[in-house]
Amino acid sequence: MKFQRNFDSETIQFTFLISDYRKLAVLGADRSIELHAQYGKHYSTRIPRFGRDMAYNPYNCELMIVGATNESYRLNLEQGRFMAPLESQVCRELNVCGFLPGLKWMFGAGGNDGFVECWDTRSRESTTLLDAKQGEITALKFDTLLMATGHANGVVNLFDIRSPKVLHSITHKNRLPIKSVYFHGDYFLSTNSKAIKISNKEASQMVTTIESQYNINDIECIENSGLIFTANETQRVGIYYIPLLGPAPKWCSFVDALNDEIEEQKINILDNK
Repeated sequence: MKFQRNFDSETIQFTFLISDYRKLAVLGADRSIELHAQYGKHYSTRIPRFGRDMAYNPYNCELMIVGATNESYRLNLEQGRFMAPLESQVCRELNVCGFLPGLKWMFGAGGNDGFVECWDTRSRESTTLLDAKQGEITALKFDTLLMATGHANGVVNLFDIRSPKVLHSITHKNRLPIKSVYFHGDYFLSTNSKAIKISNKEASQMVTTIESQYNINDIECIENSGLIFTANETQRVGIYYIPLLGPAPKWCSFVDALNDEIEEQKINILDNK
């Protein structure tokens, strides 16, 4: 264990403010935002409405928080104060948010009315409004000019943000709400509480499905590798290795050796048959 934090309320979302654990922001169920440093809690503030998601932009040190309102709260960590919020004209409540990679001034949020709205945070003007066509949005992810939306009915849509047309669509057969969507190289992953589906980003072809014994809340992929972690309704973190997605990270390279052994055993079994 590298570090441990204790909070006064249930954690809804958290994000790292730098590349390691020393600075992070935590969104609590009691409308609080706690800022933590290496030594522990540094500062705590509150937002007017209950928050559901947040995203951090290191280029202007702004922490964006969305929740049970049509406003996106902007907490500037350099100036130490809230800035004028971004207001959606179409979504009554916002569920998820994020920044566009490569376009760090572009901020997008999806709400319970099924729309995704993007703003230029420099001018605070709405630049894009997209109807995701599947009702309430429960997950959102950007990858340069691509956008994936996950919905409460188990559908995942892939868009080019320059066009309202759906590029690809994937449906989770159990129709449970999508918890998370994730771009990973040539693939993208979509997760509900029971399973993770891995699909090809270009052709939307299903690659594989990972089913979990415990309910899944979120996923995280190690960059440039095939290692996937899942946050579950259990004490143990789920760990999966998919060689198709990439090699094992350097700090656990022994996983590749185990995979090679398994492949050799399969080949030997087939030869014996």
